[in-house]
Amino acid sequence: MELKDLVKVFKKHKRDIFIILVIGTILGIGYYYTPKKYYTTGSVYITRRTEGGPEEYFKYEGYYSQQAASAYTENVISTLQSVDLQSQLLANMKVDVTRVNLLKLKKSVIVKRSSPQLITITIKGNAPDKTLETWNDLVNITTSKLEGINTSYGDGSLKISKMSEPITTQNYYPIYICVGTGMGLGLLSYILLLIFKNYEGHK
Repeated sequence: MELKDLVKVFKKHKRDIFIILVIGTILGIGYYYTPKKYYTTGSVYITRRTEGGPEEYFKYEGYYSQQAASAYTENVISTLQSVDLQSQLLANMKVDVTRVNLLKLKKSVIVKRSSPQLITITIKGNAPDKTLETWNDLVNITTSKLEGINTSYGDGSLKISKMSEPITTQNYYPIYICVGTGMGLGLLSYILLLIFKNYEGHK
């Protein structure tokens, strides 16, 4: 289809196109005013205390401590994502521990290994206070459980520390982006429909 043919099609269907753009605008404005998700993000750092103090950090003991902490980071990630720990988190939140609630919690928790000893944790939800509370509960439960196990049965020198207080942000898009996206998707859908009809008509 050449450009002049496309212009003719637009002129022929300008009323429909106008309606599509109006609908896209309404949908875009509607999306702008829908409740947005909140994200609480923070990081924890895994360390192992070197025997003999800081002066041993750049010797073999320091190297071993780094390697041990790096290897242990995977255990921390697995624990953060485990059903056992997330069940305990739901219980602390006074939420029934059901399969549905566990799946919802699993989808709202994002755990990423940012470096060999650094884990970034993000909690998404509908309320900023709730996502912050969930983040802190998750980290505190994990830290308490793992450090208790390490002290009793493993390497008590391993430690999980918060890098800083987590930050909460809102998933936000300016209204012109919402409206533009709504109009663009509506117009694109209509153009594809016209192309399909034109193709079918020439068969």
